[in-house]
Amino acid sequence: MSSPSDDERHYTTIDPSRLSSDHLSPHTAVVHPETASMVAEEDPAQRDPTRPFISLKSKPHRGRFDLDDSWTWEIGSAVLSVVGIALLIGFLISIHGKPYANWQYTASPNTIIAIIAAITKAALLSAVSACLGQLKWRLYERSSSAPLEYLQTIDEASRGSWGALKVLSRVASGSKLGFLTFSGASLTFLALAVDPFAQQILSFPSRQVQALNETALIQSARNYTAGYLTADYKRISNLQTRAINSALSLPDTGLQAQCTMEKCSYPRFVSLGICSKCEDVTEQTTQDCVGTVLPTANLPVIDMNCTYTAPYEYSVTLSLDDMATGTVFDGETFKKLAVNFWTTYSRTPPPSADLEKERYKIFDIETPIVSFIATTQYASIPYTSQNTTAWPPKPSFTECVMYWCEKEYAPSNFSATSDPTPVSRAQKLQIIIQDEDYIWAKNTYKFVPPPDLIPLSNKSSTYHISQPLSMDLVSELGNLFNGSDATYHILVANNLTDVVKSLSTSLTDAIRSADVSSRISGKAFRTETYINVRWPWIILPLFVVLASTILLLATTVSTRNTVLWKNSLLPLLRSYLDVKPEDNSIALRSVDGVARGEY
Repeated sequence: MSSPSDDERHYTTIDPSRLSSDHLSPHTAVVHPETASMVAEEDPAQRDPTRPFISLKSKPHRGRFDLDDSWTWEIGSAVLSVVGIALLIGFLISIHGKPYANWQYTASPNTIIAIIAAITKAALLSAVSACLGQLKWRLYERSSSAPLEYLQTIDEASRGSWGALKVLSRVASGSKLGFLTFSGASLTFLALAVDPFAQQILSFPSRQVQALNETALIQSARNYTAGYLTADYKRISNLQTRAINSALSLPDTGLQAQCTMEKCSYPRFVSLGICSKCEDVTEQTTQDCVGTVLPTANLPVIDMNCTYTAPYEYSVTLSLDDMATGTVFDGETFKKLAVNFWTTYSRTPPPSADLEKERYKIFDIETPIVSFIATTQYASIPYTSQNTTAWPPKPSFTECVMYWCEKEYAPSNFSATSDPTPVSRAQKLQIIIQDEDYIWAKNTYKFVPPPDLIPLSNKSSTYHISQPLSMDLVSELGNLFNGSDATYHILVANNLTDVVKSLSTSLTDAIRSADVSSRISGKAFRTETYINVRWPWIILPLFVVLASTILLLATTVSTRNTVLWKNSLLPLLRSYLDVKPEDNSIALRSVDGVARGEY
């Protein structure tokens, strides 16, 4: 069967049912019968011989610049997408880390991002769609035997993500649609994720920021002074008494800093305070007893006294009769003597104790506020007619001292649930009487660290204490630890070392509260919500924009010097992929132009 002539091929039509074939014949024009007459070319015999020869490889000459015959729109779209992603990055940089409360606009930051992302996405998809449309015709230009379904698949890819997914599935199954076609379909599909990724860029966490107009103060003391019987003296004396009673009756809650916000921070500081120290000296204590315990039928006769000599010149004489709390009989025979005994003996230095340091020295403290020795015993002592002079077991002895010291407090953060500021270090102070006045009530003690110790404070480590306040404290503590009912309950129910330490802490807090002139300023913090940019989420939108720009550049290079049909329907209407020079359809650019009779 002979092939049709050129004239016959120009006017050959195919029934629509034949469009289902897998291949386009190079000699068959696919055109609907009704449209064939609309675009039928003039008789070749009547063609103007002066018309220039135009092929698919050369574009028709036009008298004016034709936007449809160039990549101008697509280049503009690519530029718009690049500008959009640049604006997005600039916007993110400008709001990153800023307080959300400072955002004064009606639209939220996420709304601005959504608008920029939508415009950027629309612009890049416009360029990618045109590239896929042009690559569709390029595929058939290179191979007239390409399956017709490829034409349909790539055309669908240029119109949306579902078609792009079809292209990707065909490429995965081995179809050769070209790398650029695969890239365009991939970008069309990835563009689906641009909006969700853009909405994940911002987060709004909370952080602590300094509140400049709020109060953050923590108590410290450089002085413990007040004029005798003045209002300040009475206030401080009451603080002192309450501190002692509180330490003995309530759990130590510590001194709470002043903070008007939910959180404050304070620097390291040094303050005047009271320290304590306790040691078990039972092993170092000697015992010397004189007398007898005579068992009788009804009641034993106890006539035994024991003298106990402890370190630091403590000497205590105890009567076994006073210590005994009961007797144990076996029938009518006396068997055991029950001993349950607790007591304390205090030693307080007079105001001139700095002149008698060795007499009142305990441990390494030369001028204590108060020192005392506590003794406890719980025992059953067997006695018979053969051991009437046997000494009772030695009680336990604990020596304690409370003294002036300087305390270093570590940097701390305060909140409603935080513990009191911890003490990191403490060291003793030694007394120097200064400002001696003929009126005792006006005397002031000066305390400084011993010369062999390095002061804890970077500033002056000189502290001033009023003699009346000091002696009031000495008197109260001396009475407390001299066999009072309060110490009886302490010794029975609690650990003595812990109680004395709690008492020292409570008194230190009272001293710090009394000196309002030495408070330490801290920083108050409030919670604020701020804008945080999660930069990894912008990687995909940025990649899609840059890749679409590269795709446009690659497409323009690979299809240079060819007719730019892009997404036009005219090639399908005329079905001339290989156009004869004398065919005027090569000048067609738009359906609207054909309708207006411009071609």
